[in-house]
Amino acid sequence: MNAVGFGTKEAADRATRRVRSMHTRVRGVTTEAAGRWPAGTPYAADDPALLLWILATLADGGAYVYERWVGHLDRIDRERLWQDYIVVGRLFGLADEEMPASWLEFQDYWRTMLTDGSLQVTPEARELAISIVLQPPVPLVARPLVELVNQITVGGLPATIREQYGFGWDPVRGAGLAVAAQATKRLVHPFLPSPLRKIPVARNGLPVEQQRKAAALKDRANVAA
Repeated sequence: MNAVGFGTKEAADRATRRVRSMHTRVRGVTTEAAGRWPAGTPYAADDPALLLWILATLADGGAYVYERWVGHLDRIDRERLWQDYIVVGRLFGLADEEMPASWLEFQDYWRTMLTDGSLQVTPEARELAISIVLQPPVPLVARPLVELVNQITVGGLPATIREQYGFGWDPVRGAGLAVAAQATKRLVHPFLPSPLRKIPVARNGLPVEQQRKAAALKDRANVAA
């Protein structure tokens, strides 16, 4: 995603072209029922509805993690974030009319997806989440770090999705995670050296053309306000 979000247009096109090619080969039908979706429902990786949901999880997850652990995002920041993700969506094959046009529209879409029954966790998805995300094959010395990441991951899930996965959660863990997040935001992150806080492209600065585009987007957001 660094190549797509911060690299040259040529690098982004090359990366997304490869992904789009793989998507054309991923299609089939579901083998079990999931909520309102009966067994035998066709699916395709390049389905705009599925592409949009993946894009949405990246945008919402990025905003959530930044605000929870790093710093504040104001209305203009959120709008700029979503407009950047619209560009990413185009690169992966989505048309503008297939994506929310603004952050506010994106929030409406997000709330609808969480409440209208579209999202269903199947037994296979639950098993994969445990084996790949919660119990990855890492050395014993890294297990404490994995446990911390697991708490952050599970705690950041919408409650309805967390319940579908069967992940336990309680107010004590929620409060502990909130305290850790505030401590990180106020006492750790501000004092980290730049190499630990920022990826190389953020440390070195965006190319001039991308800086101009970012400034123009901020101006448009200010005018809209």
